[in-house]
Amino acid sequence: MLGEIINKNLNRIEKDLLEIKDLQTIDFLDIFPKSEEHREILDEEISKIAMLLEKTERGNVYALNNPVETKYVKLTYIKIRVRNK
Repeated sequence: MLGEIINKNLNRIEKDLLEIKDLQTIDFLDIFPKSEEHREILDEEISKIAMLLEKTERGNVYALNNPVETKYVKLTYIKIRVRNK
């Protein structure tokens, strides 16, 4: 599930990324869950493949144990955001 979400988000923001002059790498991605339950599932799933770096009131930041190769170099950090209420 997490891999699909990463690819979907990178495809969704590709046009925006192409408009940023001199952008060569992207190593960080925010994931916005659909519900609190979805956030809990994502946090559980990512905890199996990443180390929790920081808990914030806006979400948990993780460093992937094995960064994901993308066309923007290696995706290293993912933040699973907290749903706005």
